[in-house]
Amino acid sequence: MRNRHLFFHVMLAGILAFFTASLLSPFTLRLVDSLPLLEGLREYDPAKVFRRLVVVMFLAGLYLCRRRLAIPPASEIGLRRHSSWKDNLVAGIWMGVLGLALLQSAALAAGHRILEPDRTLTLSFVLVALIRSLCTAVVVGILEEIVFRGLLFHAFLRRTRESVAVIGTSLIFAALHYFRTGHSEIPRNSLWVGPLAAWELLQGWWERFQLFPDFTGLVLVSIVLCVSVLLSRDIYVAIGLHTGWVFVIQFSKRICDRADNISPLLFGGSQLYDGLITVVLLVAMIPFLHFSFRLGWIKAAPQEVPE
Repeated sequence: MRNRHLFFHVMLAGILAFFTASLLSPFTLRLVDSLPLLEGLREYDPAKVFRRLVVVMFLAGLYLCRRRLAIPPASEIGLRRHSSWKDNLVAGIWMGVLGLALLQSAALAAGHRILEPDRTLTLSFVLVALIRSLCTAVVVGILEEIVFRGLLFHAFLRRTRESVAVIGTSLIFAALHYFRTGHSEIPRNSLWVGPLAAWELLQGWWERFQLFPDFTGLVLVSIVLCVSVLLSRDIYVAIGLHTGWVFVIQFSKRICDRADNISPLLFGGSQLYDGLITVVLLVAMIPFLHFSFRLGWIKAAPQEVPE
Protein backbone atom coordinates (compact mmCIF):
# COMPACT_ATOMS: atom_id res chain seq x y z
CA MET A 1 0.00 0.00 0.00
CA ARG A 2 2.84 2.39 0.85
CA ASN A 3 4.52 1.73 -2.52
CA ARG A 4 1.25 2.45 -4.37
CA HIS A 5 0.83 5.66 -2.37
CA LEU A 6 4.37 6.74 -3.28
CA PHE A 7 3.89 5.83 -6.96
CA PHE A 8 0.63 7.82 -7.12
CA HIS A 9 2.20 10.97 -5.69
CA VAL A 10 5.27 10.72 -7.94
CA MET A 11 3.03 10.35 -11.00
CA LEU A 12 0.94 13.31 -9.79
CA ALA A 13 4.12 15.39 -9.41
CA GLY A 14 5.10 14.44 -12.98
CA ILE A 15 1.68 15.43 -14.40
CA LEU A 16 1.73 18.74 -12.54
CA ALA A 17 5.28 19.37 -13.77
CA PHE A 18 4.12 18.81 -17.35
CA PHE A 19 1.23 21.26 -17.08
CA THR A 20 3.26 23.86 -15.20
CA ALA A 21 6.08 23.65 -17.75
CA SER A 22 3.51 23.94 -20.57
CA LEU A 23 2.21 27.19 -19.06
CA LEU A 24 5.67 28.61 -18.37
CA SER A 25 7.38 27.66 -21.66
CA PRO A 26 5.92 30.47 -23.86
CA PHE A 27 6.71 33.12 -21.24
CA THR A 28 10.20 31.70 -20.64
CA LEU A 29 11.00 31.77 -24.36
CA ARG A 30 9.80 35.36 -24.69
CA LEU A 31 11.85 36.35 -21.65
CA VAL A 32 14.97 34.72 -23.09
CA ASP A 33 14.43 36.39 -26.47
CA SER A 34 13.84 39.85 -24.99
CA LEU A 35 16.58 40.13 -22.34
CA PRO A 36 20.17 40.72 -23.55
CA LEU A 37 21.41 39.14 -20.30
CA LEU A 38 19.94 35.78 -21.42
CA GLU A 39 21.30 35.94 -24.96
CA GLY A 40 23.38 32.82 -24.43
CA LEU A 41 20.22 30.77 -23.85
CA ARG A 42 18.69 31.66 -27.23
CA GLU A 43 20.36 28.65 -28.82
CA TYR A 44 17.93 26.47 -26.83
CA ASP A 45 15.00 25.49 -29.04
CA PRO A 46 11.43 25.35 -27.61
CA ALA A 47 11.49 21.58 -27.04
CA LYS A 48 14.72 21.82 -25.04
CA VAL A 49 13.37 24.70 -22.94
CA PHE A 50 10.20 22.71 -22.23
CA ARG A 51 12.19 19.63 -21.24
CA ARG A 52 14.37 21.62 -18.85
CA LEU A 53 11.30 23.24 -17.27
CA VAL A 54 9.65 19.84 -16.76
CA VAL A 55 12.73 18.63 -14.88
CA VAL A 56 12.89 21.76 -12.72
CA MET A 57 9.16 21.65 -11.93
CA PHE A 58 9.30 17.93 -11.15
CA LEU A 59 12.22 18.32 -8.76
CA ALA A 60 10.51 21.32 -7.13
CA GLY A 61 7.35 19.23 -6.69
CA LEU A 62 9.29 16.40 -5.09
CA TYR A 63 10.97 18.83 -2.71
CA LEU A 64 7.72 20.55 -1.70
CA CYS A 65 6.02 17.19 -1.14
CA ARG A 66 9.04 15.47 0.42
CA ARG A 67 7.26 14.75 3.71
CA ARG A 68 4.15 13.34 2.06
CA LEU A 69 6.33 11.24 -0.25
CA ALA A 70 8.49 10.13 2.69
CA ILE A 71 11.63 10.95 0.71
CA PRO A 72 14.60 9.75 2.77
CA PRO A 73 17.15 12.24 4.11
CA ALA A 74 20.40 12.85 2.26
CA SER A 75 22.34 10.48 4.52
CA GLU A 76 20.18 7.54 3.40
CA ILE A 77 20.76 8.03 -0.32
CA GLY A 78 24.56 8.21 -0.22
CA LEU A 79 25.05 11.91 0.50
CA ARG A 80 26.25 11.44 4.06
CA ARG A 81 29.40 13.43 4.78
CA HIS A 82 32.21 11.16 5.92
CA SER A 83 35.97 11.40 6.20
CA SER A 84 36.63 10.39 2.57
CA TRP A 85 33.76 12.00 0.68
CA LYS A 86 35.93 14.71 -0.88
CA ASP A 87 38.57 12.15 -1.91
CA ASN A 88 35.88 10.02 -3.55
CA LEU A 89 34.43 13.01 -5.38
CA VAL A 90 37.83 14.10 -6.71
CA ALA A 91 38.74 10.52 -7.68
CA GLY A 92 35.51 10.21 -9.64
CA ILE A 93 36.09 13.51 -11.45
CA TRP A 94 39.61 12.58 -12.51
CA MET A 95 38.56 9.12 -13.66
CA GLY A 96 35.72 10.59 -15.70
CA VAL A 97 37.73 13.42 -17.26
CA LEU A 98 40.86 11.39 -18.07
CA GLY A 99 38.93 8.41 -19.44
CA LEU A 100 36.84 10.36 -21.96
CA ALA A 101 39.64 12.86 -22.69
CA LEU A 102 41.86 9.98 -23.82
CA LEU A 103 39.02 8.63 -25.95
CA GLN A 104 38.42 12.05 -27.50
CA SER A 105 42.14 12.47 -28.18
CA ALA A 106 42.21 9.08 -29.92
CA ALA A 107 39.21 10.11 -32.02
CA LEU A 108 40.98 13.34 -33.05
CA ALA A 109 44.19 11.48 -33.87
CA ALA A 110 42.27 8.93 -35.97
CA GLY A 111 40.38 11.66 -37.84
CA HIS A 112 36.96 10.73 -36.45
CA ARG A 113 36.75 14.17 -34.84
CA ILE A 114 37.93 17.46 -36.26
CA LEU A 115 38.26 20.90 -34.71
CA GLU A 116 35.19 22.96 -35.57
CA PRO A 117 36.15 24.65 -38.89
CA ASP A 118 33.59 27.46 -38.62
CA ARG A 119 34.89 28.75 -35.29
CA THR A 120 38.02 30.65 -34.41
CA LEU A 121 39.44 28.99 -31.33
CA THR A 122 40.66 32.09 -29.54
CA LEU A 123 41.66 32.03 -25.89
CA SER A 124 38.44 33.81 -24.86
CA PHE A 125 36.31 31.35 -26.86
CA VAL A 126 38.01 28.35 -25.24
CA LEU A 127 37.69 29.84 -21.74
CA VAL A 128 33.96 30.51 -22.25
CA ALA A 129 33.52 26.97 -23.58
CA LEU A 130 35.34 25.58 -20.53
CA ILE A 131 33.22 27.59 -18.08
CA ARG A 132 29.92 26.74 -19.76
CA SER A 133 30.87 23.08 -20.02
CA LEU A 134 31.84 23.00 -16.35
CA CYS A 135 28.59 24.64 -15.24
CA THR A 136 26.51 22.18 -17.27
CA ALA A 137 28.56 19.23 -15.99
CA VAL A 138 28.18 20.19 -12.33
CA VAL A 139 24.41 20.71 -12.59
CA VAL A 140 23.80 17.52 -14.59
CA GLY A 141 26.19 15.41 -12.51
CA ILE A 142 24.68 16.40 -9.17
CA LEU A 143 21.01 16.37 -10.16
CA GLU A 144 21.04 13.13 -12.16
CA GLU A 145 23.04 11.25 -9.55
CA ILE A 146 20.79 12.38 -6.70
CA VAL A 147 17.71 11.29 -8.69
CA PHE A 148 18.99 8.06 -10.25
CA ARG A 149 21.81 6.62 -8.11
CA GLY A 150 20.53 8.35 -4.98
CA LEU A 151 16.73 8.14 -4.77
CA LEU A 152 15.89 5.55 -7.45
CA PHE A 153 18.77 3.11 -6.91
CA HIS A 154 18.43 3.15 -3.13
CA ALA A 155 14.66 2.70 -3.45
CA PHE A 156 15.35 -0.45 -5.48
CA LEU A 157 18.01 -1.62 -3.01
CA ARG A 158 15.53 -1.44 -0.13
CA ARG A 159 13.08 -3.67 -1.99
CA THR A 160 15.09 -6.12 -4.09
CA ARG A 161 18.48 -7.73 -4.76
CA GLU A 162 21.52 -5.68 -5.78
CA SER A 163 21.63 -7.13 -9.30
CA VAL A 164 17.95 -6.34 -9.92
CA ALA A 165 18.42 -2.83 -8.49
CA VAL A 166 21.37 -2.16 -10.81
CA ILE A 167 19.56 -3.41 -13.92
CA GLY A 168 16.26 -1.71 -13.04
CA THR A 169 17.91 1.65 -12.38
CA SER A 170 20.03 1.40 -15.53
CA LEU A 171 17.11 0.56 -17.83
CA ILE A 172 15.07 3.50 -16.52
CA PHE A 173 18.12 5.82 -16.75
CA ALA A 174 18.80 4.79 -20.36
CA ALA A 175 15.14 4.99 -21.46
CA LEU A 176 14.62 8.50 -20.07
CA HIS A 177 17.70 9.79 -21.92
CA TYR A 178 15.97 9.17 -25.24
CA PHE A 179 13.46 11.94 -24.56
CA ARG A 180 15.30 14.50 -26.62
CA THR A 181 14.92 16.04 -30.05
CA GLY A 182 17.08 17.41 -32.80
CA HIS A 183 16.30 20.86 -34.16
CA SER A 184 12.75 21.70 -33.08
CA GLU A 185 10.28 22.99 -35.66
CA ILE A 186 8.00 24.54 -33.02
CA PRO A 187 7.50 28.32 -33.47
CA ARG A 188 9.07 30.14 -30.54
CA ASN A 189 6.02 32.41 -30.19
CA SER A 190 3.49 29.56 -30.03
CA LEU A 191 1.30 29.28 -26.93
CA TRP A 192 1.19 25.50 -27.47
CA VAL A 193 4.89 24.93 -26.92
CA GLY A 194 4.30 22.39 -24.13
CA PRO A 195 1.99 19.90 -25.94
CA LEU A 196 3.89 20.28 -29.24
CA ALA A 197 7.24 19.74 -27.50
CA ALA A 198 5.88 16.70 -25.65
CA TRP A 199 4.79 15.19 -28.97
CA GLU A 200 8.20 15.93 -30.52
CA LEU A 201 9.94 14.28 -27.58
CA LEU A 202 7.79 11.14 -27.92
CA GLN A 203 8.50 11.01 -31.64
CA GLY A 204 12.20 11.56 -30.97
CA TRP A 205 12.27 8.67 -28.50
CA TRP A 206 10.93 6.25 -31.10
CA GLU A 207 13.00 7.55 -34.00
CA ARG A 208 16.29 7.61 -32.07
CA PHE A 209 16.00 4.35 -30.18
CA GLN A 210 18.77 1.95 -31.14
CA LEU A 211 19.47 -1.07 -28.97
CA PHE A 212 23.17 -1.24 -29.84
CA PRO A 213 25.38 0.58 -29.24
CA ASP A 214 23.33 3.63 -28.10
CA PHE A 215 20.96 2.10 -25.54
CA THR A 216 23.57 -0.46 -24.48
CA GLY A 217 26.07 2.32 -23.88
CA LEU A 218 23.65 4.26 -21.67
CA VAL A 219 22.81 1.12 -19.68
CA LEU A 220 26.53 0.47 -19.16
CA VAL A 221 27.07 4.08 -18.04
CA SER A 222 24.49 3.56 -15.31
CA ILE A 223 25.85 0.13 -14.35
CA VAL A 224 29.32 1.64 -13.84
CA LEU A 225 27.85 4.41 -11.69
CA CYS A 226 25.80 1.90 -9.65
CA VAL A 227 28.91 -0.23 -9.06
CA SER A 228 30.74 2.84 -7.78
CA VAL A 229 27.89 3.44 -5.30
CA LEU A 230 28.00 -0.16 -4.06
CA LEU A 231 31.78 -0.01 -3.56
CA SER A 232 31.96 3.40 -1.87
CA ARG A 233 28.58 3.27 -0.05
CA ASP A 234 28.04 6.88 -1.17
CA ILE A 235 27.21 8.67 -4.44
CA TYR A 236 30.20 11.02 -4.46
CA VAL A 237 32.27 8.83 -6.80
CA ALA A 238 29.24 8.61 -9.11
CA ILE A 239 28.76 12.38 -9.02
CA GLY A 240 32.44 12.86 -9.87
CA LEU A 241 32.40 10.35 -12.73
CA HIS A 242 29.20 11.77 -14.19
CA THR A 243 30.45 15.35 -13.88
CA GLY A 244 33.75 14.48 -15.53
CA TRP A 245 32.06 12.67 -18.42
CA VAL A 246 29.57 15.45 -19.07
CA PHE A 247 32.33 18.07 -18.92
CA VAL A 248 34.37 16.33 -21.64
CA ILE A 249 31.27 15.72 -23.78
CA GLN A 250 30.08 19.32 -23.52
CA PHE A 251 33.52 20.81 -24.15
CA SER A 252 34.11 18.49 -27.11
CA LYS A 253 30.75 19.45 -28.64
CA ARG A 254 31.70 23.14 -28.42
CA ILE A 255 35.09 22.89 -30.13
CA CYS A 256 34.92 19.72 -32.22
CA ASP A 257 32.75 18.20 -34.91
CA ARG A 258 32.40 14.67 -36.26
CA ALA A 259 34.04 14.06 -39.62
CA ASP A 260 31.31 13.61 -42.23
CA ASN A 261 33.13 10.98 -44.27
CA ILE A 262 33.76 8.56 -41.37
CA SER A 263 31.31 6.13 -39.77
CA PRO A 264 30.48 7.01 -36.15
CA LEU A 265 30.21 3.32 -35.20
CA LEU A 266 33.72 3.12 -33.74
CA PHE A 267 33.88 6.34 -31.69
CA GLY A 268 30.18 7.24 -31.62
CA GLY A 269 28.54 10.62 -32.09
CA SER A 270 28.77 13.78 -30.02
CA GLN A 271 27.62 12.00 -26.83
CA LEU A 272 30.62 9.59 -26.96
CA TYR A 273 28.70 6.75 -25.21
CA ASP A 274 27.33 5.38 -28.49
CA GLY A 275 30.52 3.97 -29.99
CA LEU A 276 32.00 0.46 -29.90
CA ILE A 277 35.20 1.65 -28.19
CA THR A 278 33.20 3.40 -25.47
CA VAL A 279 31.15 0.25 -24.85
CA VAL A 280 34.38 -1.74 -24.39
CA LEU A 281 35.84 0.91 -22.07
CA LEU A 282 32.66 1.02 -19.97
CA VAL A 283 32.78 -2.76 -19.52
CA ALA A 284 36.44 -2.43 -18.49
CA MET A 285 35.50 0.29 -15.99
CA ILE A 286 33.78 -2.25 -13.73
CA PRO A 287 36.94 -4.25 -12.86
CA PHE A 288 38.88 -0.96 -12.84
CA LEU A 289 36.61 0.39 -10.10
CA HIS A 290 37.18 -2.76 -8.04
CA PHE A 291 40.93 -2.36 -8.62
CA SER A 292 40.75 1.30 -7.55
CA PHE A 293 38.88 0.30 -4.42
CA ARG A 294 41.57 -2.22 -3.48
CA LEU A 295 44.31 0.37 -4.03
CA GLY A 296 42.48 2.85 -1.83
CA TRP A 297 41.72 5.38 -4.57
CA ILE A 298 38.06 4.86 -3.72
CA LYS A 299 37.20 4.52 -0.05
CA ALA A 300 34.07 3.05 1.48
CA ALA A 301 32.01 5.26 3.73
CA PRO A 302 31.93 3.94 7.31
CA GLN A 303 28.77 2.07 8.14
CA GLU A 304 26.48 3.79 10.59
CA VAL A 305 26.08 1.95 13.87
CA PRO A 306 22.35 1.56 14.67
CA GLU A 307 21.35 3.20 17.90
